[in-house]
Amino acid sequence: MALVKGTDKRVSADYQDIRPKARSAITDFIATMNRAHGFARVARYEVVLHPPKGIDLPDEVTRDISLHCNAITMPGHDLNSTDMKFGSAPVTKMVTAHAYTGTITASFYLDVNLEAHSYFTLWQKAAVDDKTHKAKYYWDDDNNRHNYAGSMEIYQLGSDYSANQTMNSPFDGLNYTGKFDAEGRNTRQVNQMVTKRTHGMLVEEVYPETIGQIEYAYETVDTIALLPVEFQFRKWKVMDPTKLDEVGRVFTR
Repeated sequence: MALVKGTDKRVSADYQDIRPKARSAITDFIATMNRAHGFARVARYEVVLHPPKGIDLPDEVTRDISLHCNAITMPGHDLNSTDMKFGSAPVTKMVTAHAYTGTITASFYLDVNLEAHSYFTLWQKAAVDDKTHKAKYYWDDDNNRHNYAGSMEIYQLGSDYSANQTMNSPFDGLNYTGKFDAEGRNTRQVNQMVTKRTHGMLVEEVYPETIGQIEYAYETVDTIALLPVEFQFRKWKVMDPTKLDEVGRVFTR
């Protein structure tokens, strides 16, 4: 045994009981993921389109088009800066403004009627008359509603065992409810994996700026046709995480 300097404590020669315990990076990593309920999966998302009210686009069609969104990008945010130099000091990049640059790139599955193509074509016609070739005003005559700019919501989805469901099942001693259904079968309570919105972005003043080309080829017999669309927008904001389910669900994956 050895005496610790400045104390009357005696410890073994390897000092294992006074050295700080080593933290496991893997353990910490797993713990952070458990607290966050796992990683975000790029294949788990939901898109909700809201075209402007003045366009004759039925809600049922809008829901179907939102459902058929094959891929989409969440927009970014930029800080604009300028160089400031004081005397012989190094240049300092100072923020002068911010901007929501770029477009939202998306693609949509196409049915045999090319409904998505017709949908976004009608939306674009609200911005430009294809006969007179004149652009329409951004606001309506009363200056209280956009003529061709709508909105869009993009959600990250996750999963959680947060719902109980009563199911018919032979009695196996697990989660038995002690009740029977109308046909006299035993029932039990089971946990069900449910899909939930974990993050939401509201994109404001959205419209389809570019409807892309549809590619055809004889060699792609079993390939589903896709329609690329680029959306222009003005700004976006993160939605209140406690109110993500207040908007009607379109699809969960």
